[in-house]
Amino acid sequence: MSNGEVFIDDSCIGCGNCEENCPYGVIQMSEVPASVGLIGRLLRRSPPQAAKTAVKCDMCVSVRSGPACVNACPTGAALRIHAEDVVQLAARRVASQ
Repeated sequence: MSNGEVFIDDSCIGCGNCEENCPYGVIQMSEVPASVGLIGRLLRRSPPQAAKTAVKCDMCVSVRSGPACVNACPTGAALRIHAEDVVQLAARRVASQ
């Protein structure tokens, strides 16, 4: 996206390159549970080895009111801010103490 947010779609093959190269450490590999179909269950086949996919917070991209964690925080400690504005926020907080 143009504002720097990263989203992982269904084309992820679980290679782990994004996890290894993320400078912020926010991407993790998660197992996708493998399932056995009806025929496999009837034949008592064991499920195939679980695949992996990359996962991270999607910042509630489809939620009109914004990130749920920000909206649910009772103290206002969680907030969504552009990386360029972090220094200004820190300076304001130091000045108010």
